[in-house]
Amino acid sequence: MELGCPQFGGRRHPKNLPAWIWGKDDQGQWRILDDNSASDAELWFIYSLLEAGKRWQRPDYIEDAMALLRQVEAQETALLPGLGQVLLPGPRHFSLENNLWRLNPSYTPLPLIRRLESVSPRGPGVKLPLTQ
Repeated sequence: MELGCPQFGGRRHPKNLPAWIWGKDDQGQWRILDDNSASDAELWFIYSLLEAGKRWQRPDYIEDAMALLRQVEAQETALLPGLGQVLLPGPRHFSLENNLWRLNPSYTPLPLIRRLESVSPRGPGVKLPLTQ
């Protein structure tokens, strides 16, 4: 993942989440093939950047992690009645019509959620029933 790439809004302020599939199209050109993202992958990116920033004293890695975390909170969470704020598997195709959502608990790895809660009061915007 290259957060410094213009499509992500520059190194310090990513605006978009990483794309799900990057590859060669039918004309042999490298490009984004599916621009939806996967929230579990973003959590791992954030976690890795936080740990690398801490280990190698790289505040720029921590800044990138926090910027990506803000995007996850803004684009990949939903407030579900009776459940609270939850992490969706991606920004599109998981909030359905008539107040229905498609959830997948495997996209919410508890160790990562705990680590992200330590750097952001909202964590990745998730309040799990197990922690309430």
